[in-house]
Amino acid sequence: MRQHRARRALDSQTAAKFARVLRSALGIMKSMIICRIKFIFATWIIVYVSTVGASNVTQPQTKAESEWGLPVIEVDPKLAAILSVTRCQWISGMSCRITYNGKNVLPSEVFFVEFDSSGKQVGNKVRLIYPELKPGHFGVATFGLRSKHPARIVLSGIWEGPWKNPY
Repeated sequence: MRQHRARRALDSQTAAKFARVLRSALGIMKSMIICRIKFIFATWIIVYVSTVGASNVTQPQTKAESEWGLPVIEVDPKLAAILSVTRCQWISGMSCRITYNGKNVLPSEVFFVEFDSSGKQVGNKVRLIYPELKPGHFGVATFGLRSKHPARIVLSGIWEGPWKNPY
C-alpha cells in the first residue's frame, strides 16, 4: 500500500512537472506565433507603403481642361516633389505651365509616355521640351504628342548631371 501511495505521489509530481513544461512550451509557441504575425503584418505594411509611395502623382485638372479633352497628367513621385504641371492647352500640340519649387536639382532630362483610354502605351518615351527654370519660377513645356488625343501622360525624370537643353 505504501508503494502504491509513493508511486501515486511520484506520478502526481511528474504530472505537475510535465504540466509546467507543457505550459512553458505553449507559452513559447504562443510568443513565436505572435512574433510571426507581427513580422507578417510589418512586412505587409512596408510593401503596401512602398507600393503606394511609388505610384505616380496625378496633377489636378481644371474643369476647362477636362472639358477640352486634355489628358490626365501623372508625374513620377521624385519629379512631382520639385515640379508641378498646370494650365494645359492645345497650343502647338499640348503646352502646359511647369513650376519648379527648387527643393531638389532639376533633372538632366524629362521624358513622357502617352497612354490611350484602355491603358495601352502609345509609342516610345519622348523628351519633354521645357526651359531651364530657377527655384520659384515657371515656364511653358511643349509636349510633342505622337497620338491625337491620349487619355493619360506619365512624366519621369533622369538625373545624370545638370539640366540639358532639349533643343
